[in-house]
Amino acid sequence: MFETIDVTAIVATFVVFVAGAAIAITAIIVYYHSRKLENKERLAAIEKGIPLPQSQEPPKPYGTLKASLVWIAVGFGVIIFLGAVGKEAATMGFIPLFIGIALLIYWVIERQGLKKKEE
Repeated sequence: MFETIDVTAIVATFVVFVAGAAIAITAIIVYYHSRKLENKERLAAIEKGIPLPQSQEPPKPYGTLKASLVWIAVGFGVIIFLGAVGKEAATMGFIPLFIGIALLIYWVIERQGLKKKEE
């Protein structure tokens, strides 16, 4: 009735998910502490009467474009790879593909807004 379960596949899947969760949690903690430090510095500057800079980091104009192109490439890659397995499985590639297309549309709208702001 029950077939033998491949323990290696289960352990590998578990390790991947645990490692991904550990990386995500570490990134969140590091981001939180860096923001906390920035806020402390700003409060100390305000207390001393030192003028604050408007923006410490300029916006990255191509960040969204890069992300959209990566998502689109992943979507096409999944479609092509899973297309060899079966046509029904290849439809899973449309999820990252459409996320990439949505990010690309957002980048175009954002870029138009920045151009209007500059004028």
